[in-house]
Amino acid sequence: MAELIINTNDAALVKQNIQTDLILISEDKVEIILMKNKKALSSAHSWVTPTSLFLSFLATLITADFKTTLGLTGENWKVVFIILLIASFVWLVFAAFSFIKYKGKTSTEYMIAQMNKDKENK
Repeated sequence: MAELIINTNDAALVKQNIQTDLILISEDKVEIILMKNKKALSSAHSWVTPTSLFLSFLATLITADFKTTLGLTGENWKVVFIILLIASFVWLVFAAFSFIKYKGKTSTEYMIAQMNKDKENK
C-alpha cells in the first residue's frame, strides 16, 4: 500500500491512500466464470413474475363472480383459474428455491472472488 502525502506551504495537507489489485485472467476463464454465474444472476429476480401471477389469480378467485362467457360456464372459468393458481404457485416454489440456492452469488464481489480464486489455484 502506497501512501502519498503532499504538504503545500502549510496551507493544506492532502493525503491520498492508493491501493489497487490487478487480476490477470484469460478471456476464456472469464467466460467460464460468467457462464457459471449466469443462472445465479437470472435467479435473482426470477421470483417476481410467478409471485405477481399467483397474487393476480388469487385475487381473481376471491373477488370474481364467474359467468358463462366464450362458451365456458362460470364453473369452468373457476376451474381454469384454480389450475392457473396452482401452476403459478408451483412456479413460485421453484423460483424461490432457485433464489435461495443462489443467494449471495450474484454480487460483483462474489464474481471477483471467483476470479481471484481461479488465479490462486495456479
